[in-house]
Order: sequence, then C-alpha cells, then structure tokens
Amino acid sequence: MRRFSAAELFLCLLPIAAVACGSTGSRTLDAPTISRRHTPRTEPVDVEHYALDVALDPAARTIAGTCRVSMIAVQSGVAELSLDLEGLSVENVRDRAGNELGFVHDGATLFVMLADALDAGERLELAIEYSGTPRAGLWFVGDGPAPARHVFTQGECEASRAWFPCFDYPADRATSEIRVEMPAEWTSVCAGELVDQGELAGARRFEHWRMATPHPTYLTTLVAGDFVVQTDEWEGVPLLYLAPEVYADFIPASFERTPEVLAFLSDFAGLRFPYAKYSQACVDDFPFGGMENISATTLTCETLTDARGHRDRGSIGLVVHEAAHQWFGDLLTCREWSHIWLNEGFATYCTELWFEAQEGRESFQIRMRDVQDSYTSQDVGANRRPTVHDVYRDPMDLFFGGHTYQGGAARLHLLRGVLGDDAFFAGVRRYVTENQGRGVRTDDLRVALQGFTDRDLGPLFDEWFFSAGFPVFRFDSSWANGELNVVVEQLQEDGGRTPAVFHLPVEVEVRFEDETRVELLELTERRQVFRFDAPTEPRWVRLDPNDWIPKQIEITRPAQVWMDLAANCANPSGRREALQVLSMAIATETDEAARGRMSRVIAAQLANDPIDRVRVAAAKALATGKGSSERGALIDGVKRDASADVRVAALKSLYAFGRDPQLAKFAEETFYAGYSWKVMAAAAGLRASAGPEDAFSWVLGRLETPSPHAVLEADLLDVLSTLEDPRAMPLMVDRAFSADRHPNVRKVAVRALGRMPRVEPEVRQQLIEMLDVSNFHLRQDVIRALGALNETAAHPRLSALYRVSADPRERRLIEDVAQDLAD
Repeated sequence: MRRFSAAELFLCLLPIAAVACGSTGSRTLDAPTISRRHTPRTEPVDVEHYALDVALDPAARTIAGTCRVSMIAVQSGVAELSLDLEGLSVENVRDRAGNELGFVHDGATLFVMLADALDAGERLELAIEYSGTPRAGLWFVGDGPAPARHVFTQGECEASRAWFPCFDYPADRATSEIRVEMPAEWTSVCAGELVDQGELAGARRFEHWRMATPHPTYLTTLVAGDFVVQTDEWEGVPLLYLAPEVYADFIPASFERTPEVLAFLSDFAGLRFPYAKYSQACVDDFPFGGMENISATTLTCETLTDARGHRDRGSIGLVVHEAAHQWFGDLLTCREWSHIWLNEGFATYCTELWFEAQEGRESFQIRMRDVQDSYTSQDVGANRRPTVHDVYRDPMDLFFGGHTYQGGAARLHLLRGVLGDDAFFAGVRRYVTENQGRGVRTDDLRVALQGFTDRDLGPLFDEWFFSAGFPVFRFDSSWANGELNVVVEQLQEDGGRTPAVFHLPVEVEVRFEDETRVELLELTERRQVFRFDAPTEPRWVRLDPNDWIPKQIEITRPAQVWMDLAANCANPSGRREALQVLSMAIATETDEAARGRMSRVIAAQLANDPIDRVRVAAAKALATGKGSSERGALIDGVKRDASADVRVAALKSLYAFGRDPQLAKFAEETFYAGYSWKVMAAAAGLRASAGPEDAFSWVLGRLETPSPHAVLEADLLDVLSTLEDPRAMPLMVDRAFSADRHPNVRKVAVRALGRMPRVEPEVRQQLIEMLDVSNFHLRQDVIRALGALNETAAHPRLSALYRVSADPRERRLIEDVAQDLAD
C-alpha cells in the first residue's frame, strides 16, 4: 500500500469521523442499534460491472480474491470513493493503469483516494485485492476441523459486502462475472452462463461465469462444492439442478415441473424468462427456504425428499416463489428496502396464482384467505406499520411481521378485486415491461395499473400501502316486509396510523332458496346502512363473499345458518369458517339432538368436501364431539383421505378420545402403513395417547426409523418429550448434544430441554456451549431454550454472540431473551 500524504489522510478520514459522529449506537447487547428513518442512498459513481476472481480454501475456510469494479462518475470532482467491505483484509487497491491508490479500511468501509478527481461521465476501474474469512455473506458449510463440504453465498439484504467490496444497496445495478478457484472435485454455479473452465495445479480447478443483465449486488451468487448436477431445458434455456450426491434421487421430484413454472410465469409477467440459464442449487444449513439470486436460485436441501415427504409438503410452492423473483425482485428490484413488498408480495401472490391455475378457483380462494389471515393476525399492536416503511434497524427486519410477504400478496389480491382480472393482469404486464432492468417503487405499480381503470387509485394506495392496518368490520343484516337491510361498520382504531375509514368497493352476497344475488357497495363512511328489495327472507347474507379484502369481521348467526354455510357456501373459506364456529358450538351445546345435527354436518364435510383445507377443519372440529360417530368419521378420514394433512388432523383429533386399546392398535397399523412421514408421526402420537402404559417404549422402538433429513426421528422425539417418563430427560440430553445427529433431531431435543422443569446445571452449561454451533436454526433454538430456562449464566455468551452475529433475526432474538433474563 502506498503512503498517504497528510492532506490525503485527512480527507480520507473525514468520512470515518462522520460515520462515528452519526452513529446510533454500537451493535452490542448493551447498546443495540435503534430504528431510524432511512433515506435513499446515492453515490457519486454508477457501477457498470463487477469482475470477481475468488479462490476458495475449504480447509482454512478462507477466501482470497481480486474485485475489479468498473464505474462512471455521475458528478464532477469525485476525488475519493467509499465502498462497502466488512471484516476482510485489503492488500492493495490499483487503478486501471496498475497504479497503487491510497486507502483506509475501517472494517466496514473501504475509503479509496483517487489519483485524480473525476469529471462527470469519466470512467474508472479499481482492482482491489482482499482476503480473509467472511463472517457473513459467504458461508463454509460444516462444523469442526474437517474441510467445508461446500460453500454458498447469501447477499440479501446487505451481506455481499462481507465477501467482496461493492456499493451494496438495491438501487445500484451492474453486470457481473465470477472466476472461482476450488478443489478439483468441486463444481460451481453463479449468475449468468458458464464461459470458461479448466484444471489448475495442486488438484484445483476453475470455472468462470458471466451475467450480462445488470442487477443489485445482493443478487450476486456463488455456490460451490462436491455436487451432483442434473440438467433439463425449457424452450432452449438450460436448466441446472445441483445438490449433494446423497440427495441425487430426490432431485427430479422437486424440480421436474420447473419448465411449466417458467412458462406460467412468463405468461403472467408478459415477458419471457429473461436470462441465459436457470439453476436451482440445494445446500445444507441454508438459513432460509430459498434465495432468488439472479438466474441462480439457492435453496435448502430440506426441500429434497422422497414420496412420503412430498405428500407432507411438496417443493412446488418454493420453486414457484423463487422463480417468480426472477422477474419480481431480480429484473425489477425494489429501489429502496422500504418497498421490499414489491419483491416478496409479488412472489407470494405468484405462488398462489400458480395453485389457482393448477388446482382451480376454490383451492385458490382458501389459500388466499390463509395468506390474508396470516397477515391480519400479525399486523397488530406494536407490529402495526405501513406496508411501505422506511423506519428500521436492519433492512432484514422488514421481512418479518407479515407485512412484506402475506401483506403484500393480500394487497395485490385486493387490487385484482377492485380492478377486475383483465385490468389487473394487463396492468401487471405493463408494470413489468415499462420497469424491467431498473429499481422500482410502489408508485410505479400504481402508475401502470392506473392506465387500465377510471378509478383514481391514489386514495386506495394511500390507505393500503402508505397507511397502517386493515379494516375491522361489524356486519349485520335483517329482513322484513320484502326489504333487506345491511349494516356495515368499520371498527378499526386509527390511533393516527390506521385509516378511520377504508374507502373501497365491497360485494355482498345474498343467498335465497333458489338463487344467489351479489350487490356491490361503496364504502365511504364509518357506518353505513344499505337497503335492497328482497321478496323472500335470505338463507344468508355475506360480506365480501370472495375474500378480496384482508379484514376481520364481527358477525353473529344462528347455528342453523352456520350449518347451511358449512354444507353449501360456494367459497371454501366460508365453509371452513362455519365448521370452526360449529366446533365451538358443539362444545357448549347441551341439547343432544342439536349436537348430533351439527356433528353430522361436520362429518359430511370431512367425507365429501373437495378442498383439503376444509376437510382439515372438519377433522379438527370433530374432536369436540367425542362420540362413536365422530370417532368413526375420523378413522375413515385417516384411512381414506388422499391428503396427508387431513389424515394428520384426523389422527390428532382422535387423541381427545383418550385410552382406547382399539385406537392404539389402529395407530400402530397406520404407522406401519407409512402413508407419509407426518402421518406416521401423528399415528405415534395417537399410539401414545390411546395406549399410555407402554407408549414410551413403543415410540422409542421406532425412533431410529430412517427418513430424509431425519424428519420422523425428530417428530417421534417430540412425542417422547411430552410423555412423563424418567427416560425422557437422558434421551433429550443425548440427542441435543450429539454432534453426529441431524440438526432437526437436535433442535427438537433442545426445545424439549427448554420446556423441562428440572434441568441440571451441567446440562445448562452444555446448552450455553452450543451457542457456538454453525447451524443457524439449531442455534436459534438453543437461544430460546436458554431463555425459557431463565439461564442468567448465559448472558456473557449471548452478549459475545450478539456482537459477532451477522443475522438480524438472531440479534433480535438475543435482545428479547436478554431482556427476559434481565427482568
């Protein structure tokens, strides 16, 4: 590194001083960062291209590389640059001519002094040599002294800076290339297409990938390891599927529908898949389900499973979600993190649209209702905020709390309901076409949609995207003398954040004996009364019968109307809601005849409803009856239903029948039938409740049954942890602290220890030492268990972990646990 002159050193240190003076607190447990408003970031240069040359050392778990950054000045007088680079060492910085440039690296920012100030429009290339062990961004997989099994990167939101120097914010887009050196037996995948590869000395090889589409730095990706690679294609686009060899047989079942998915999404977006290839690489210890790196998605290996596992949960939803991001998030990226819902809300809604196309309207309706309810259940209290929100500590904090995924998808669904299908889908295609290759804000979507409707969308966007909350309705109807009165009240408390009135159209369904009429109302006031001609008394009246609006509703109906809805409502979410109400009614009903009528309606839906989520609700509702007819209906559901979810719900409802030798035998038969892993686990739970005398021994005898990712062992261990048996504690200790056990098993054991009333000091100390495990999800359960045990001795280790943790979710969790320990 060349020496600075005194003037250069002063100029270079000014930004550091400014950062220090503007700090909101260090990232320690004693002084956590605070939420603050984030303004859009700008830089004096526009990066055009990143070229990375990275050597991986899996034994030392280090990287060494050169990052060449090509950029153009967007203003005159640019004499120094500030690049993001956290935790790595910088050897030198050179310009295109090879001249060494002065620099200061404070551990988070790399300040570079230019030889000459740049004029607007002048180009510059920096070559930065750096090395070290990344503490974030790039992960070496595997614990212990053995070399890492493979490597993956995870740049979202601001972690790319932890493995290469860059301008790490979503509005800055550049093309990229990566040349990676790795062990000879490894293969890699990066964004774009493979342009070169070859052998190197010392049992090494290289691969060179290039991405021609500009993208934000957080989408820059590298996955490398000893993987099996399977190939496919869609309309000339190569498709690559990578995973550790142990999962090779599971790859086709998870990814074989990828060509259909790309065709579906190309049609929805109105733009053909825009990249040279698409890869899906599965890695161990991935902290999320998947990550939509441009043209190269990374996913958890947990999505790879066998036929039993796919009956429990298939991969297709995850595949669609991440593929949708190739348009919504990659080709169009939120310009600031405050608009992240444009990435995640669209991907979530695209997933539901896929199921609408594959499974039909009714399946889509109940799935969307679940999305809406997930959002409304979370957007409450201190968690209430607008969808577009620029106040946070770390941008990753915006991803949790229901607003970004489910809340974003629910609002897109609302827009579809307001505009109608033709206008909505045409507007989305215009949004994609007009904004491809750039950063977007919420108003870009409004402008695109506005061209297809006469309704002014400004107020709707203000209320639903820039204000907080959702409507809470009280709905009532009455009929007399040929007139139907409908009363709609909005009860939500505004508190200065939530609108007192949501102004929007809403449908009302009026069901007569032989026909159904739908009236369209316009909500403009806190309380409104609407009157309609109705020659006969309706069977029922429903507000928002197609569930376009994310909402909560207060409504009271007679039991007979709920039974009618449970059997005959066209919307499956209406049938499910009725079943849930009937379940509560049975629990309090004293009239045996009335109980029997309600139970028969529920049993009929379990047997005959075409939608599995309704049948799940019916199975759960029958647990309150506890009679022979309910028992028989549940057993039939376990035997005959095609849905593993329904079988699981029916088995768990049978737990309520208590000790029953016949049920214990039935549970054993169901376990050995092996319909799915979750069904087997639920059957073991029934065996425990119906035959408690030898339950622990019976379940323990099946604990080692092999299953992908040890899912059955984990679930059986969970069953054992609930049984009052002296063997439970040593079993949980063994599984929790055995490093050779699958993390899924260890997580269950750790959670169980956190629930147990008497945990010995040496076990508590072992839990504290487990804070060093590399598996992210296991470590989170260790933190929670220590909090549940009120283990104050863990505070120093939690503080140390807090200072080095690279994941905002983990830091928030440690803060919560530390607060509980302090109280």
